[in-house]
Parts: sequence; structure tokens; C-alpha cells
Amino acid sequence: MNTSRFFAAIILCWFPLYGLAFDPTSAECSGRYKGGKRPTAQEMSRILAKHLTWINDPAQALTDKYMTQIFSPKNINIIEDMNLCEADLSDLDLGGVRLDGANLTRAKLRGTDLTGSILNGAILNGAFLFRAKLAMTQFVSADLIGAAIMNSDVTDANFQGANLDGAYFDFAPGSVPNIPQIATASGLAGLKFRESPHSLVDLRDGFKKAGNRDAERELTYAIRRGETERANIIERLFNIILFDATSKYGMYPGRPVTLLFVGIALFTLPYAAALRIRKYRRSRIGRKKMGRCFRRLLIYLTRRRRRGGIWKIWDADRLLDRAQPGSGTAARVQRRARRPAKSGMAPKPLDEKSRLFLTGFKALRYGFYFSILSAFHFGWRDINVGSWIVRIQPSEFTLKASDWVRTLSGIQSLISVYLLALWALTYFGRPFE
Repeated sequence: MNTSRFFAAIILCWFPLYGLAFDPTSAECSGRYKGGKRPTAQEMSRILAKHLTWINDPAQALTDKYMTQIFSPKNINIIEDMNLCEADLSDLDLGGVRLDGANLTRAKLRGTDLTGSILNGAILNGAFLFRAKLAMTQFVSADLIGAAIMNSDVTDANFQGANLDGAYFDFAPGSVPNIPQIATASGLAGLKFRESPHSLVDLRDGFKKAGNRDAERELTYAIRRGETERANIIERLFNIILFDATSKYGMYPGRPVTLLFVGIALFTLPYAAALRIRKYRRSRIGRKKMGRCFRRLLIYLTRRRRRGGIWKIWDADRLLDRAQPGSGTAARVQRRARRPAKSGMAPKPLDEKSRLFLTGFKALRYGFYFSILSAFHFGWRDINVGSWIVRIQPSEFTLKASDWVRTLSGIQSLISVYLLALWALTYFGRPFE
């Protein structure tokens, strides 16, 4: 099987599996009020009374652990009457009621009064809460994936341990939920906004005052990602490549350093290949079974063998000359000097610079070392990390590149400088606020 067929088979096998990913907001509804049906006042009173009886039933094992918000009733079989998925509960007065574990998937709660209500462990995936009164409402361990909380009063609402991934937060101006409790919620980085990020900014400021740096970074990522989605294609690509892929807008400040060391390992391969290239043999390359693009790349690299490579250059003012007694190559120089000259010519002295041709593990070792030098080939005034690394060498020489290897080394240096600067800014500062 050739390469193209192999990747085609992987794609054809992957996409069916990818389509099977479960979306909680699109779960099938089996409740009696599905499709936007509205329960009557008598039905709602009966449902709440029966649900309260179920909560107070000792057989349900609702111990004090649940009352202290440690136990979650998600795995308990909820009675059928509390399956209110897709129900229209708009403008109902449900203040102070117990809706623990209720299924409110894609329910409409427009203008609903839930002040002081308890919805611990409730399922509100895809629910629509517009101008709802949610002051002091308990959403402990509730699922609000994809829910929309629009222009609602959430003063001192408790979102401890809730799942907020993909939820839209556009609170009423001046209302902020309980900061220490919502900091424990999951999916903060997945929060979204419809028009203005003012609610997410207020939350981020609250985390900043509370000293919760991780939650603050997650909110910063949510805000910048939402702004990037609304930008034009050029600005979007610019932000995704430079900021999102590298550090998630500062949410992962250590990722740039990780990418730096991954880049050192990846750039080692072309440098080691440059050390192995000796001569161009078109017929030999043509007989190999390889892709057309890779074959052309290999031919291009081998054709430029005389210019593209890595050179070892000895320092002119080195302290210990290589031909002096006690140097590492003194014996080799003396052996070369004692050899008889060919055709009356003097023995050939060692060059001050020579191109390196290496094979095997030695090529990888020199390629890795040159990749490290290229990655840290920058500095400011007397501070130069590359010069510090060179001082570790036992011999006084420098490695320099020519032609395409030099270009590749310069690209690596630019990328490394950017990644280190991004790491310093995101770790010690707040560049994306």
C-alpha cells in the first residue's frame, strides 16, 4: 500500500468515529413536556411537592454529605415527573424551590424567578435563561453545557463544581456570582459571550482580586478567543498561530518553553542530514521508492552540498593551539607532519576551518548541539545565552552554517526568541488583558 492510500484509509476510518462524538446539548428528550410544552400551575405544584418528598425520603440515601455539597445526585434515578427537558417554564415563580437533579435540558426559562432555588446536580445543558432571576441560586455540580444565561441577575449565585463548558454568560450589569465558588467550576475557558464580554471581564477582575491566577487566565482565554472568532480572516489566523497555538492567550504559560525544546529536537534532523550529505548521486536516489516531493527535496539538498553545510571554525586567538604539546590534536598533527610529501609537496597543514561530514550517532549529536546553539543564538548587550553554551566546550571553536542550513538556523533563532519572550510575558505579566 502506498502512502496516499494509507492516509486515505485513515481519513475514511476516522471521520465516522469523529461523527459519533456525544454532544450533551443534543441529547434526546423523553419528557412529557418536550417540544416546548408548558406545564400548568397545578401540574407544576404536584411535580414540586412530589420531588420534595423524593428528596426527603431516607431511602434515597441523601445524607449530610449531600447537604454539605460533597455528594451529587447525578447518578440517582430521578423520578419521571422531574424530566422537564425542553419544557417552557417562562415567567414562573420558582423562588426557593428544590429542583435537585432535575432534567432541564434545553428548557426555556425566560423571566423565570429562581431566586434562592436549589438546583444542585441539575442538568441544564442548552437551557435558555433570559432575564431570569438567579440571585443566590444554587447550581452546585450542575451541568450547564451550552446554556445561555442572558441579561439575568446572578448576584451571589453559587456555581461551585458546575460544568460551564460552552455556556454563554451575559449577566445583568452589576450582578456577579460568588467568586470563590465559581472558581471551582470546570469549563471556564469554554465560556462564551453574545455581544459584549463585559460579564466575563467582571468575572476575571473578581478572580484577579481574589488572587486566583489560573481562573483568571482561563477567563482571559475565553475573552480573547471570542474576540478572535469575530475578527477578519487575516487577524484570526495571526492570533491563532502566534497566540492561541503557542500559549492559549497565556492560559498555558509553560507551553512556549515546551515548544522551544520540541523545536530543538525537530531541527536536529535537517542539521544531521546536512552533516551526512557528501555527494549527489541522481541514479541512486532515483532507484529508491519514495514520494515525489521527498525525492525532489533530497535531490535539491544534495545538489547544494558544496554550499549548504555546517563548518567548524577554530578561533584565531585561541589560548591552546592545536599543534602545541598537550593539545588534543598534537599527536595527530605530528603524525601528519612526519608523512612523506607527495610529488615533492609539503605536508598539508590542518585547516583553520573545515566542513563537517559525519555519519551515524555523531551526526545526530553534532546536529543536536548545533540546534541548541541556533535556538539560543540571541542576547542583549553582554547577556548572550549562546556564548555561555559555547564556553562549555573543551575546545575553542565555533560552528557556523552556510547556504540553506544558515537560513534554517536563522528561522529557528527567530522562533526561539519569540517563544522565550512569550513565555516571560505570560508567566510574569498579563499581556492579553
